[in-house]
Amino acid sequence: MNPIDRFLHHFDPHPAWANALRTGLCATLLVAILLLWEDFPMIYGANRFVDTPLLALKQDFPAIVLGPFTQHLALVIYAASCIAVLMGYWRRTALALLLILHQLIFTGNTLFAYGFDYLAASALYYAFLIPANPVSSWHSPLLRVVQLHLCAVYAVGGINKAFGAGWWDGTALWKAVIQPGYPGISISIMEQLPGACWVLGGWLVVVIELTYPILIWRSAARKRFLWLIMSLHAAIGLLMGLYLFSALMIALNIAAFHYPYLPLAKQCIPSILPMVKPLRAQTLSSETPAETSEADTNTPQNA
Repeated sequence: MNPIDRFLHHFDPHPAWANALRTGLCATLLVAILLLWEDFPMIYGANRFVDTPLLALKQDFPAIVLGPFTQHLALVIYAASCIAVLMGYWRRTALALLLILHQLIFTGNTLFAYGFDYLAASALYYAFLIPANPVSSWHSPLLRVVQLHLCAVYAVGGINKAFGAGWWDGTALWKAVIQPGYPGISISIMEQLPGACWVLGGWLVVVIELTYPILIWRSAARKRFLWLIMSLHAAIGLLMGLYLFSALMIALNIAAFHYPYLPLAKQCIPSILPMVKPLRAQTLSSETPAETSEADTNTPQNA
């Protein structure tokens, strides 16, 4: 058998990975849109502070221009779609609406889009393509694509950092954490750290991202490496204030490399129905006609 075919089609993940992906993704997007609710008209709406003629000079046109009414309608539909997916109602339709709105509003405005928006758009594509049938054979190749996508993200990030001298001497990490504008830990606290901490931290980030595509596939190291990569993203959220980006990456890692490899008895997604306890096999050899129950021996006799 072709190794590629075996890798793509002969992996039997538990369908709980699909619920984990949809739940983690839509919960993160719901928090993001609620945090952006008051500032949404100023950034993406009709009264935004960046004019369309100014964007035209930069040849950076938004995918859609929202009016006073449509900006509020888009907000309500976006939030309602996230809630519908979380509650398990009309998931396919809600994910389609989320995908269209996310592409038109967030990734369509490249002036304000960043890594979180593009990763969320990719995750929405995957969530939309998840088969409705929990035992469909398409779960395996789709999950493999998600896993390979994550490996590519970390590999490219690690290679780019490895070719930059700033990550080996700690300068890049120091700039990323100390620069103003990120609501993370107080700068006065971070400035007290010795230079060796920044150097070791830069090395650790590069090593983690470069080894992710290798160690994450090894069953003996997968659990420990998942904790390591989630700790890295938790640190990014705390130090740099990129809470949404960190939450999204943690959710993607859990959905792609945690739930698919758990035994069925350890799945804990609420929407997965509990297993029906199998009937006890009857062994005829251990039972004799003389071994009758008390109820059988005490049956009344007709006179």
